[in-house]
Amino acid sequence: MSIKESSEAIFSESPGKIALRTLRRDKRSIISLSILGFIIAISLLAPLYAHFVAHTDPFASSLDATTKIGGKVVPVLQPSTTGLGLGVTPIGPTWNPSSYFLGADGQGRDVMARLLFGGRNTLLIGTLAGIICIVLALLIGVVAGYRKGWVDAILSRLLDVIWAFPVYLLAISLSVVLLTSGLTVGFVHLGPGLLLSLFSLLVLSIFLTLHGQFAHRS
Repeated sequence: MSIKESSEAIFSESPGKIALRTLRRDKRSIISLSILGFIIAISLLAPLYAHFVAHTDPFASSLDATTKIGGKVVPVLQPSTTGLGLGVTPIGPTWNPSSYFLGADGQGRDVMARLLFGGRNTLLIGTLAGIICIVLALLIGVVAGYRKGWVDAILSRLLDVIWAFPVYLLAISLSVVLLTSGLTVGFVHLGPGLLLSLFSLLVLSIFLTLHGQFAHRS
């Protein structure tokens, strides 16, 4: 094949094929992608791990739970041996996938199961925030570009307010208010709890994503 024919074959390829070929040649990227895929997979399978492997409820306290280590039954929360000997010390990692692989927390709950559920919630929040931001950004861009004039000016000023607002101050304020007193909108009241905490993280993720997208485009 001549140089001309080779160059024509390269330029006739789609950007996707070129990117895929480049990715296959980069071993570090392949390894990183494999690790990321593994983390996503085990996070999505968190309920199955908790039910069929660890046989535990990661959200229920187990102050009197026990486990086997080296054939011996030991309490998950062991009496403290430091200081005055008061309180309890959670068991450390057992490296046994079926029994407190990464140990227990102060309430006797399986840390590995809770870690996987936390990863699943993080994926859910990030995915929903990304989808919502894409839809909002598309609508705002289409409306501003089509209508122009005063509509474009108003939308631009609203986005300027988003850019100027201290992001971390919003995060602290939102977390404190929602986790202590809940959320009241009209006749609807949501009490403080886990679901409201996840909702606040979702709102914050959307805000941060919109902030980054529009600031980058400006």
